[in-house]
Amino acid sequence: MCSAISLENLKKLKYGNLRIIDEISPHVYPSGRKARRMKCQCDCGNFVNIVLMHLRSEHTKTCGCTMEHHGLRYHPLYKIWLGIKSRCYIPNATGYKNYGGRGIAVCDNWIKSFKSFYDWCINNNWKKGLQIDRIDNEGSYCPINCRVVSNTENVRNSRVAKYNMDRVNKIRILYSASNCTKKDFAIENNINISTLKDILNYRTWGT
Repeated sequence: MCSAISLENLKKLKYGNLRIIDEISPHVYPSGRKARRMKCQCDCGNFVNIVLMHLRSEHTKTCGCTMEHHGLRYHPLYKIWLGIKSRCYIPNATGYKNYGGRGIAVCDNWIKSFKSFYDWCINNNWKKGLQIDRIDNEGSYCPINCRVVSNTENVRNSRVAKYNMDRVNKIRILYSASNCTKKDFAIENNINISTLKDILNYRTWGT
């Protein structure tokens, strides 16, 4: 009997337009038999959960999409779009804990269609160097809650900018009185290390 293929090895393979991102709870058939099930990302950017045997037998090769023929796959916004979806829906993606881990989602129109996202960005005067910012940092990525801003404006509206000056000054005093490294201090006080460095170096908050 062959041993099961490890998740790490499965991630190295591609099945049609699908690449395995993670393994999720197994699919249970009416008979009670269980089958390994994978979370996959399609070349179109969509995510879909598929039974592993359906991938390996080539029964399923796409998420069911028709693959938008927008000719914009190499546009800078395409990478931004994929990044937004990754940090909202892929647990091992960089930044997931601050997005998907907090319940931040992407609206149906944008998650299903890059062209819809692209059109909104262009209509809102996006150009290279600008970023997509959520107005309400507890809200999702959708047209009504997003705007096109510069990097500086994005930082000001980020969650780290929600620190009031009293808390910022207290952090500076506590750190100066401690013998901790920045990393240890950040862990002990539940502060993101990047946020701590911004506070101590006066990059985001003034004196």
